[in-house]
Amino acid sequence: PMSGRLFAQRPAVPTSLVVDGPERLAVGSTLGEGGMATVRRGVQTNLGRAVAIKTLRDETPSGTHRLLQEARLTARLQHPNIVPVHEIVQGHGGELQVVLKEVKGELWASLMHQPAILRSRFGAEDALDWNLGVLSAICNALAFAHEQCVLHRDVKPTNVMVGRFGEIYLLDWGIAAVWGERTDPALAHVEDAPIAGTL
Repeated sequence: PMSGRLFAQRPAVPTSLVVDGPERLAVGSTLGEGGMATVRRGVQTNLGRAVAIKTLRDETPSGTHRLLQEARLTARLQHPNIVPVHEIVQGHGGELQVVLKEVKGELWASLMHQPAILRSRFGAEDALDWNLGVLSAICNALAFAHEQCVLHRDVKPTNVMVGRFGEIYLLDWGIAAVWGERTDPALAHVEDAPIAGTL
């Protein structure tokens, strides 16, 4: 059959381009640090793709479990305003590494009260209108998450990144949790920590 001939003509992938194990991820400089994790620049060597790599600052069984829960939960939320999780790998020392899309930009908190910067960088003639547009994008991400029974629980301007071309991402799903029926024990549930977030 025709499909058999097509598969037979497919060239073999050069094995020199296929890297497996910890070597497939090159870790670089630090992008930022949070309460429990550090985010570094990285490169997926197989694809030559720039990524962000999130690792724990201090490896503990409970911290590893929380980071794994965050990665699994965020990976389920494929939405234009949520940073995609590419994969989870183990580093050279066995540490958990969450590989994310690298997002270049600035925090909404540092832009929202700067009308001159908004005008020059994004062409925003009205700062309030521009900020409402950012808020609307975040509401879309939240509405999508809520449809998946996921609560972010820490929405604030310092957890929103605005990319160089106006892309908007809701960051830091570290204390996000599902509500309703407990269907997946691998995901955090609101009953595990009913009170969470920034005061």
